[in-house]
Order: sequence, then C-alpha cells, then structure tokens
Amino acid sequence: MEEPTNNNSVNSIVWQAAEFETHIRDWRWYAVFSLLWVVLIGYSIYSRQWMLLASVVVVGSLLLFSNRIRPRQMTYRIDSAGLSINNKLYLFEQLKNYWFHVKDGKVYLNLVSTSKFMPTITIRIDQSNQESIQTVLAKFLPMSEHTDEDWIDKINRFLKV
Repeated sequence: MEEPTNNNSVNSIVWQAAEFETHIRDWRWYAVFSLLWVVLIGYSIYSRQWMLLASVVVVGSLLLFSNRIRPRQMTYRIDSAGLSINNKLYLFEQLKNYWFHVKDGKVYLNLVSTSKFMPTITIRIDQSNQESIQTVLAKFLPMSEHTDEDWIDKINRFLKV
C-alpha cells in the first residue's frame, strides 16, 4: 500500500509485515535436536566441562522454546528521511546499501548498516511494492551486487529458529 506524500518529491511507502519468519518444526526436528542435546550434555558431564554443560543447557533451552515466540506485526515506512520500523528511524546515512532477494516466492528487502555491530535488516515486502521501494531507495543508497539472503538468515532457516 502506497501513501503519497510530498516529502522532498519522494512518495512515502508504507506497509506492514511480520517481524520475522516462523518455521514449522515437525517431530523429526525435535528428535534430532533432542538426540544432539543429550549427546552434548553427556559429553560435557563425561569430560567434566561444567561451563560447557551450563552453556549447552541454556542454549538448548532457548532453541527449544524459541518457537513459542510469535512475530509482531510491524509497520515499515520508507521516505526521504530514511527507513522507519515502528517509528524507529534509520537515516539513510546509517545505511550502506540494499538488495532484494526472492525465496520461496516471497520477496525480501535487505539493508546493510554502516555500523559493524548491527546485523543486516531483512524485511519481507509485497512483490507489487518492490519497484516503488527500489525507486525511492535508488535516490539515496547504492544497490548491492549481492542478490542472495544473508548467511545468518540461511543458518536460521536451516535450523528453523
């Protein structure tokens, strides 16, 4: 959904999307996870690595229960000021470049921050909005040659977290 406003001759583009993608975990995921978890716990007890044991229990518990977290509906806005996510503004000066990638018929916008400690921002968009989003972003940011999803997103999708 586009909302035309006269903001330095750039139309604002506003849309809503889920905060993150959810993955369906079947019984096989839980079986493999449980097996690996038990093996790691057993190894850490056998080798008397108590810090490893604590880490395996905490990380395993977080992974096991992370599927219970439901994504919030976020409001995204791109205009001449920058990218706004639920009223948190990322100025274009804070962003290095962008690219789009398609995965399973869904289009994603990826934005790289100039900050080394901020991950790539990945946002699901409607394919119908891609051209208008690209038109606005091209005025402020270079488009990256990168056309695939970020490596951390690949790992998350593989692990279904």
